[in-house]
Amino acid sequence: MKRYLVLLVSLIVLLSGCNLEKAFILFSSDPITVDTFSLDKRKVSFLTEQRIYFVLYNPKPFTSSVLRLQILKLDRKTPYYEMSIVQGRDIEIDASKDYATDYFCLHQEGYYILRLFSKDKLEKPIAEAYFEVTSP
Repeated sequence: MKRYLVLLVSLIVLLSGCNLEKAFILFSSDPITVDTFSLDKRKVSFLTEQRIYFVLYNPKPFTSSVLRLQILKLDRKTPYYEMSIVQGRDIEIDASKDYATDYFCLHQEGYYILRLFSKDKLEKPIAEAYFEVTSP
């Protein structure tokens, strides 16, 4: 558990650090707008059936007005983590902005990865982030 906590904190620091040259994803349990979001409200642990809001910050211009959202579930019961796709859909965004926001909901507890791709470049994600869903 202690190693997991250290890993989680390290990921938060890496994803929300001062390096604004790379795209990153931040999560919240409240709707995200330019006026309401602050870094002290970000979360990485959520409850089942809860809306999980995210913001993708991309310092480079978006090459498409459509993003592909992919959520992978990690199975930690095997020696090598197995991944399965839980959710995948396309999101329309305003390509003139340097960020995109949306939300999703998950019904099973577990460890997950959110990956966001540009619709015209599906080989490599723009950004990915890890989070956890637990039961109430």
